[in-house]
Amino acid sequence: MSSAGAATFSGLQEGALVLADISGYSKFIAQTEVDHSWSILHELLDTMVRSLSGRMDVSQVEGDAILFISGLSTPEVIAAVEGTFVAFHRRLRDMQAVTTCPCSACANIGMLKLKFVVHHGKFSRQRLGSVEQLHGTDVIVAHRLLKNSVPSKEYLLVTDAVLDRLPTGTRDLFTPHTESFDLGAISGGYQEIAHVWEEARARERQRVAPEEAQVNSEVTVDAPIDLVHSLMLEPDVMQRYLFSDDVV
Repeated sequence: MSSAGAATFSGLQEGALVLADISGYSKFIAQTEVDHSWSILHELLDTMVRSLSGRMDVSQVEGDAILFISGLSTPEVIAAVEGTFVAFHRRLRDMQAVTTCPCSACANIGMLKLKFVVHHGKFSRQRLGSVEQLHGTDVIVAHRLLKNSVPSKEYLLVTDAVLDRLPTGTRDLFTPHTESFDLGAISGGYQEIAHVWEEARARERQRVAPEEAQVNSEVTVDAPIDLVHSLMLEPDVMQRYLFSDDVV
């Protein structure tokens, strides 16, 4: 006998389970204005979804994390994850560059980081009313790995099921890593991925000649260049030099 509220299950599927988790968000929201911090989170989550659109499906948004599923080959999954990491940091950079809001949330956008957990396994879709969730041991494994001992703030953590599907050259880039849970030991490897963004930034850089610039202004400041650059990114300072003829 069934009822309107009964749970239904799809057939068993196999593919990549990808968790993208924004690190530092709990501390960020605790120290900042709720309305602006939520807007920032929404923008970053949307950036990740758009980056993976057509290649991965959103299974569930879990606060500051998103669970994606994909039928792509494992090398394609890794490439898509790295592309999303770049898109995330590009959006983060652009938000910092254009904001003139002096609130704590907008001033501290840069403290947010991004990490990924990737597992390959089997799962089914469980639907209860209008809500659909993934069901299966492999789904639990992926979520368990979000709480780990990887010594990095931005990384890609994968299981052996993922490593086994990668070419040797790519597999060798990962540092072996094992976590122990109630499910037993889960082995795999991790890779720090900050370099992915740094390499993308290096490719983006291009010199703009003064005559080609949309806005051109020169001010001589008697201070170290690193200090001047950091101050120019402060929202309250940006308000003064962007919207005033006189910079004090």
